[in-house]
Order: sequence, then structure tokens, then C-alpha cells
Amino acid sequence: MQAATKSFTFYLADAADPATAAAQAPPGFLARAARPDNIYGLPPNATQFLAIPANGSSGGCPAIVDGVRSKYCWSLNWNLFTPPSHLAILDVATMAAGATVPYTGSTYGVRLDLGDVVDLALVNPSMMVHPMHLHGTVFWVLASGNGRITDDQTDQIDWDRVAALAASKRGGYNPLDPPLRDMTPVPQAVGSTPDGYGYTVVRFVASSPGVFAFHCHTDLHSASGMMMFFVVGVADVNSSNSTSGGHGGHDMAAGGMEEGMDMGSMGGAGGGSSSSSSNNWYVPSNLTCGTGAGGGGHGGMGMAPGGGAGSAPMGAGGMSPMPAHTPGHMP
Repeated sequence: MQAATKSFTFYLADAADPATAAAQAPPGFLARAARPDNIYGLPPNATQFLAIPANGSSGGCPAIVDGVRSKYCWSLNWNLFTPPSHLAILDVATMAAGATVPYTGSTYGVRLDLGDVVDLALVNPSMMVHPMHLHGTVFWVLASGNGRITDDQTDQIDWDRVAALAASKRGGYNPLDPPLRDMTPVPQAVGSTPDGYGYTVVRFVASSPGVFAFHCHTDLHSASGMMMFFVVGVADVNSSNSTSGGHGGHDMAAGGMEEGMDMGSMGGAGGGSSSSSSNNWYVPSNLTCGTGAGGGGHGGMGMAPGGGAGSAPMGAGGMSPMPAHTPGHMP
């Protein structure tokens, strides 16, 4: 699996109490969140709408009627989601590659380019487990446990900390053959400081253009604000079906779909390209499922004997193992 091209940190926070929100937010959070292209994916003007008291905002849940505030609201990064004023799907084909999404305030949308490999550090300072669900694709669950997993200065994933927590039996870390899911629980906090916060780290490939929600699957949580969406643009879709590489220069021939992937009726063999002009398949260069010597099962996608969950390697046609952890970075 290739390294991530983008990384975001999401705090799964109870936003009802402004004092609690202010105490749980990491030092420097508001300053970082106000920057363009911040680690949280928040719009630059979002800080004045967050549940954390700042910029004249009193924080907490929004007023629902006659100024009365709800006492129940959950958030991602203390942002209480509101839907965009127009259909976000209309932005998919019009935004240039690398552009930021044209959303403001609490409309929480993050722009991705087709083929991006995305890491999400999900940090849970609350005393409740949150089952986080991603629409449109699946993700690898790389790590989960309790403890501090982000850098003190940047709030980005610190892979050395992730590995150290696993070594101390405070969490799990599996870069070799991580499970593939579309929903994963993020453990509850076991203390009131970041050293006790729950965490889960996932990685996914933005392999299809569109608008895909990411939210807590506890309905009351998502309905009260614990939600956002990814907008995956199509700017590079025509150049992605090429043996010279997909988005961002990923080499499909060398690092992507190998000769062991029998494309079958999809057309094409190694290199991730399609030999049939009528089958214009986009194969992400970083896709590992189905690669390996000997080809796959039916249609090249089935897992041959030796595969299945928890095995490493997964055998012919299974998922190629991820490289072991190297201190200082995640492969």
C-alpha cells in the first residue's frame, strides 16, 4: 500500500457544554483551524461557528427556538454540521484539481482529488463509543486504542506514538494486513486528558468521483451535528487510465495493479490500464486487494486459498501485505 497523500484529524466531541469543549480542544486548535488547508479540513471561517467559545461565539449547541439551546449535540472537530446551500454533487466536475471546496461556516466539506490516499486520525475525547461510517468506499483500520496519537505542534498523526501505544499494549496497530471495513468503532476515552482519549486510524483511497458522507452511525449523533462529507473531484479521471500513472504521478505499472490481477471481462492486465476502449475502468494505482502472483479467483477479485481475514500474506489473489512500520512514518 502506498503512503497517504492527505491526512486529517477529527475529534469526535460532545459539543453541548462550551466549557468542556474548550478544555478538550488541543492547545492551538483554533489557530490551526483558522488556516487554509488546515489539518482538520475545516473552512477557514469555521472557527466563529464552532461549539468552542471564540471570536464572539458563546459556543455550545445552537439555539433551536426562542434562544433556547439544546443540551444534546455531537460534533466533528466541534463543528455542528449544516447541509450545503446547493447540491454538492454539482461541484464534483467543476472544481479544479487541488481546489478547496466552496463551503463556509458549519458546512463541513473536504475536497479530495481522484486517487488520493487519505489517512484519518479519529480522536475520541468523549465517554461514548462512536461507530464511524464512510459512504462510497471502504477503509483499512490501521490502529485503535487509547492514548495520544498526534503531534503536539501540528496535531497530525504521529506514527511513532501509534507504534509505542501498541508496544505498551494500550492499542492495536496492524500495518501488515489491516481489516477492510466501511464502519469502525472509535473507543471511548478512559480519562479526561489526551493520554486517555480513544483513537482509531483509518486509511482509504478516493477511487470514485462523487460526494460521500462520513458520520457517526448513532443516528442521534449524526443528526445533531457529527457529520461531514468528502467531495472527490474528477479532474484527473481521463489521465488515470494510463500505464504512465494515475493521480499525482502514482505509477500503476510498478506500484499498482500487477500482472497477478486478472482483470477478466473488465479488460486489461498489468499496469492498471484497460485494453478495451469500451471498458474505461479506473483502477487506483494504490489498490492492493487482488494483487499478487497467480491471479485471483472469479474475475480476478476472489481470494484464493490462503486468504481471509487475519492472514499475512493472503495468498494468491488476496491482499498484498503492507510494509512493516518504520519509525518516523507510516508506509
